[in-house]
Amino acid sequence: MSMDTQNNYFDNIDKNPIFKNQDYLESEFIPSKNDFKCRGDEIEQIKKYLGRISHGKSGQNFIVTGNTGYGKTACVKIVLNDLEQYMKQNENEFEYLHIEDNSSERDVLREISDYFEWKYKGNDLKRYYKKLEEEIIDNNLEFVLVLDELDQLFKSSSDSDYGNRILKRLYETRSAIMNAGSGGLTIIGITNNVNLEEMLNSKNVSRGYTSNTIHFSSYTANQLRVILDSRAEKAFKDHVLDDGITSKISAYVAQEDGDARSAIQTLRMAGQLALDQDREKVPRRFVDKARNQIEKDKVIEAVEKLPKQSKIIMYSLLDHRKEELITGELYDKYENICEKQDVHDVTQRRFRDLIKDLDMMGMLNATPHNQRDTGGRTHLIQYDHSQKVIDDIKNHIEKAVFRISE
Repeated sequence: MSMDTQNNYFDNIDKNPIFKNQDYLESEFIPSKNDFKCRGDEIEQIKKYLGRISHGKSGQNFIVTGNTGYGKTACVKIVLNDLEQYMKQNENEFEYLHIEDNSSERDVLREISDYFEWKYKGNDLKRYYKKLEEEIIDNNLEFVLVLDELDQLFKSSSDSDYGNRILKRLYETRSAIMNAGSGGLTIIGITNNVNLEEMLNSKNVSRGYTSNTIHFSSYTANQLRVILDSRAEKAFKDHVLDDGITSKISAYVAQEDGDARSAIQTLRMAGQLALDQDREKVPRRFVDKARNQIEKDKVIEAVEKLPKQSKIIMYSLLDHRKEELITGELYDKYENICEKQDVHDVTQRRFRDLIKDLDMMGMLNATPHNQRDTGGRTHLIQYDHSQKVIDDIKNHIEKAVFRISE
């Protein structure tokens, strides 16, 4: 079989004038401990709570809180990786399991079962805590269990208090292991919710789960610039970034939420836009272009995840000629579109509930409004999207809901 090597798609793959290695700008990338910037104090706290493990004792349970993009998970992983290497060098049994899918007690126990290669049947859940206890004691194992997005366990229905039940049973398992004098179990919870303690019942509070809490605050502009400069040095080719790009991004993001992930994403997008336009440098003004593109992508992604009826409501609002509508006017428009597209419509009461949901998501603005002619109360519905975003939203809904092809 012959191959035309002169026209291979990948012939010019190394001729990228902008990027040296984009991996350093990807959300999945975790820097080495030497390259991780601006979280020295937090890392020292994590080391303190895990320090006893290096001497063959159970570490201290602790909770890590702070918003997305503040470096919580990365710091925990960096310290645990270092601890794992230390324990291996000293021929001590150590393992850790990082669980991100914490939607129910069964999900957590299934992850633990898979890790230890047990056969999970999901009947008597208590037996899995007993199996964990026996696994650790029999192997004299120092085991750390990381429950990322811990708050998700407290968002279940009122009759399924997964969070408090799991923490209670893990506490009992840890106690049994400590009293056996062989191995150890340490629990780390990671959460975006700084008010997690309010979700814990009094017994779990008394068990010390929140006594050791490490709070990650937002990054400052200077810290963000240090992080971006470190990533840029490895990700971009020499001299392709205009002066002041990282400072401009850092200032923007620090004013918003101090999210390092957002800052890195902006830097990557600015470089990608320059690459797409066949430029050999990344102009400073591309920071604004990158931020606009990211915001557009977020809105479109959010729309794609909306339920069908919510999509139709958004379409009704964006397709109307008026820039603002009261609830009744929007409902009339919505009904007309449903009839035209032969789609079942919802009641006005359900319609108002969906409007509230869209308002909470930031997809539209619904503000209370007094009607002058009737004196009644309604809502004024508005939106704040660029024409390009509006066109993209409408195109998506036309294809996904109304099956209108180009």
